[in-house]
Amino acid sequence: MIALQTSAIENINDTIKWNGIYKGWKQWNKDQTMKTAMPISFVWFYQELAKRIGKGQMQNWVNKVNYGNKNIEKQLTIFGLKETCGFQ
Repeated sequence: MIALQTSAIENINDTIKWNGIYKGWKQWNKDQTMKTAMPISFVWFYQELAKRIGKGQMQNWVNKVNYGNKNIEKQLTIFGLKETCGFQ
């Protein structure tokens, strides 16, 4: 939602290119769209969106929608993963 609101991507079919670096799961190692990323939670796709959105805009939207504890800390690309998935 935030990516679409901030124009980090134009629409759900907008493609983010895979950088060629192995991502841990074979299914993650390809270009993605929001449509393909959503069903299997492609972490790198969401991390790229977070980078495109930027910390300031992300914090504003996290506050606006009252997401979790609203603390994205200094780690923009993993703030939602630390609590739910154990990513560090």
